[in-house]
Amino acid sequence: MDDRLRALERARGDSPEAEAAWLAARLRAGTVDADLLRAAALAGHGPSAAALGLEARPDPEEFLDLLERQPEAVRARVGAAAARAAAARVTTREYATLCEAILERLEAPTVELQALRAANEELNDIVRSTDPAAVAVLHAADVVLEGGSSFDEVVAFLGRVDVAAQESAWSAAATALAELVRGAPPPAIDALTPAPERPPSPDPDADPDDDPDLYQPALGPDEEEAEREWLEQARAREARKETWALGLLYALMASMVLGVVAILSPVVAGGLAFALAALVLVLRGRRKQV
Repeated sequence: MDDRLRALERARGDSPEAEAAWLAARLRAGTVDADLLRAAALAGHGPSAAALGLEARPDPEEFLDLLERQPEAVRARVGAAAARAAAARVTTREYATLCEAILERLEAPTVELQALRAANEELNDIVRSTDPAAVAVLHAADVVLEGGSSFDEVVAFLGRVDVAAQESAWSAAATALAELVRGAPPPAIDALTPAPERPPSPDPDADPDDDPDLYQPALGPDEEEAEREWLEQARAREARKETWALGLLYALMASMVLGVVAILSPVVAGGLAFALAALVLVLRGRRKQV
């Protein structure tokens, strides 16, 4: 860092103009991300806009495009700021408690995406549009979970509260991005893949044959062995069912044949006798030829 940039950094707190000069110098030196600086400007941060020669006012379309391209850590800061602005206007007590759980996860030094998604789904299961600020908190979490375009929904739902609430979302986003532009560290992101769901444990009093497709034993420590055992049990149950079905079919066919024979026995006996006689004649003819 050269002496001029150091001097500008020391003076950046004196006025918005001084901060704009410092940011412009950093942009020329390549020490600030150009897209991040532009996103802050488009959210309404004055010094960032001045550094780029832009007007300091929200520009939703380009802002959403830039935010969509930012990494999860940056989006998490924007989502946390927007969620905090929205949570301040939640009117339903039950929703407010769940909104605080979302905020706690968004504002943590390490944002655990699994825990954040679980908290978001818990609120999503009960929230109603009668409290649009609570819905806005959901979409603020989606800014990191789903993508930057979710910020548009935050603004839209806060617009149902009042204009001031809508403006607070933009102001919060601008402040969060300005802090990152100034060099504040973004949060860490814990994006561990969720563990696969285990099949439900069976009812100990239930009969497995009642519903073999849904019945599964609880998996033990050796999941592969337990799953193999369950598959063998399922195949055995299916085989037993097929055997019973075939047995019933054969019994039905036999009863039908016996019934027909009982009715037509004279005719059948004559036919069998004729067939037997013809067979004997054929065998005698073959002996003579030999």
